[in-house]
Amino acid sequence: MTNTTVIEVKLLSGRYHAHVWGESQFGMAGPEWPPSPWRLLRALASAWFCAQPGLSSEIDRDGLLRDGLLRDRLIETLGQSDAPEIWLPRTSVHEIRYYQPVRLGASDRVPHHDHFAVPEGGRFWFRFAKSLPPDQRALLAKLLERLRYFGRSESRARLCLVDRNEPPRSDNIFVVTHHNSGQQVSPTTHYHYRRVLCTVPDKFKASDLWSVQGGCNAGKHPNARSGGYPIHLVDKLIEEKMPLPCGARWVEYAVPAEALVHEIRPRVPAPPAKPSVNVAEIRFRLNRRIPIPLRYVVAVARAFRDAAVEAHRDRTGQMSLILSGRELDGTVARGHQHAYYLPRPRAGAVTLDELLVRVPGGKLTQEELDALLGVGRIRVGGRSYPITVVPEAVVASAKPAPEARQWQSVTPFLPPLRHRQGREETRVDRQAIACAEKVCGRRPAHVESLSGPGGLGCVSPVLAHEYGTGGRGWTLTTRLGFWLQLTFDEPVSLDRPLGADAHFGAGQFAPVDQSEET
Repeated sequence: MTNTTVIEVKLLSGRYHAHVWGESQFGMAGPEWPPSPWRLLRALASAWFCAQPGLSSEIDRDGLLRDGLLRDRLIETLGQSDAPEIWLPRTSVHEIRYYQPVRLGASDRVPHHDHFAVPEGGRFWFRFAKSLPPDQRALLAKLLERLRYFGRSESRARLCLVDRNEPPRSDNIFVVTHHNSGQQVSPTTHYHYRRVLCTVPDKFKASDLWSVQGGCNAGKHPNARSGGYPIHLVDKLIEEKMPLPCGARWVEYAVPAEALVHEIRPRVPAPPAKPSVNVAEIRFRLNRRIPIPLRYVVAVARAFRDAAVEAHRDRTGQMSLILSGRELDGTVARGHQHAYYLPRPRAGAVTLDELLVRVPGGKLTQEELDALLGVGRIRVGGRSYPITVVPEAVVASAKPAPEARQWQSVTPFLPPLRHRQGREETRVDRQAIACAEKVCGRRPAHVESLSGPGGLGCVSPVLAHEYGTGGRGWTLTTRLGFWLQLTFDEPVSLDRPLGADAHFGAGQFAPVDQSEET
């Protein structure tokens, strides 16, 4: 037998509906989270009362008395321990607003606010630092089996005892304790402190869960009775103007900020691993009846990527992270480990005639390689002529990245931050310095504006991505791109493009030929 008592709560619908004690739905900022240990003890008492049949003989009354004493000892053992640890997964809170149906003959519409929490995996745990004797543990297991919900009746749940002293390691569970528990909180972690209704260990009695004791509030009248039944605890507290029941107190729990998130996305199972092919770069030739303007650099890369992603989906029925830059759950991939699609002009030209697909990890599945090589035609610019894509070479291993002190633009640089009122650090040179430092670890000593190829000037209009807010998708809009030369104090390697739309060909730099510089 373990020296603790751990109760697991599994939410069958994945939602926990509960109001904070004493707060109306119009004054609440959210649901009761973390869940209240007081609510758990009330649920156990309710399960015991619902399980008792009507009395018919003295023998039944004697058995009820014995069972009642065992119930009281069980509840008081849990309630007279310190406030329990609560093991919580990542959780998001939500709210549904709706109106009560209009009453017959009335015109008012009463609004309601349904606050609820959505824990990842739908499970959480209470850990009481008290061990139970076998008879109490058996009674607790029976009472937990009788519970059909936890919180409000919408929170369908299954509760049970589990034999463990630590939370599951594989589910990224957070151990949440109250501020007087004696455990040290991490100075590097940000916490949210939330009030939770718990028991007062040295004053709690089992009967505090359903009645007001005479000694709890001196001078108050005993519980009134109506129709032979005691008045409800909440009604009695309102009548006596008592904010909390006897034996109850507010306790602040420290919830790590990482445990509260905006949204819990469903987990998507990872596809089985497939044999990989060594591919560092793939070079394509771009052909069109009329030249492809340099301003279409991002549009061409986007059209090619969409065609490759669609071809891979048609072949496998799955999304490729390397080709699409999206995780399995649809979120944007981080770390720049997905493919770069880099259209390029000829030296000194203002038209695009080459596309380089660069794979940072140097590995592709055969299906991903076939999808890239299978793209034959793409379209940009509305109803203009299609672009024919011809594969020329597949490079298995990339050459070492060159190093140089001076690097100049091959395609225009798009600053990540647009100039807006009140926004600082939007100067192009400062943004170019910051982007270069992220790539190579060193800051350029000097940033100089250059004239673009073919007399384009130092600023060129480019079709670039503009992403909407609130999940509204994207569109192509005209932005100003800048031709720059970056000078470092010592040779560095810029092995990937810089700035906005770097994965779609904007912000490519090449080393300046040292012989020409001389």
